[in-house]
Amino acid sequence: MSGGLVGRRTTITVISVGLAVAGLSACAGVDLGDLVRVQTPPKIQQQTGLPASMTLNEAEAEYHSWFEMVTSDGARWKQSISRGSEIEGALNQLTLQSLSDVGPTVQGLPVVGPAAFGLLSLATYFVGSGSRRSQQRDHEATLRAEKEASYNAGRKAALADARAAAGPSGPQTLGG
Repeated sequence: MSGGLVGRRTTITVISVGLAVAGLSACAGVDLGDLVRVQTPPKIQQQTGLPASMTLNEAEAEYHSWFEMVTSDGARWKQSISRGSEIEGALNQLTLQSLSDVGPTVQGLPVVGPAAFGLLSLATYFVGSGSRRSQQRDHEATLRAEKEASYNAGRKAALADARAAAGPSGPQTLGG
């Protein structure tokens, strides 16, 4: 009887090991990154429109895309700030140079300092406002086009509803 028991234990062990190996082999062909879900931070959801939760593989791809976008936008912003600093430096040099040239001839007049500051402020305002005005015009044009498209779509839908309500024997001249 003990010989049968050992044979049965050996058989059960061999079958268990075989099933474990088969199960692990089946899992080896599955990408577990598609099974694991991760959360998207709320601020990034708002900025990019990504879902609140996605698979690990999707999240890695979206992260790399988002990081590239942030890095390139940051570099453009830094370049813009640097260019603005260069313009400011040139205007400061121009102002200081003109003050040093005019200063000795107008000594004693306290108006030159505030006047130079005012002129510099005006120049800086006009140099910086050009791009803002351009962006505002672009935004207004886009908004105007969206409103017009929305109006036209609403008008077409209303005309279609009116034609449908009038039926086949109703007036055919709706909507010109």
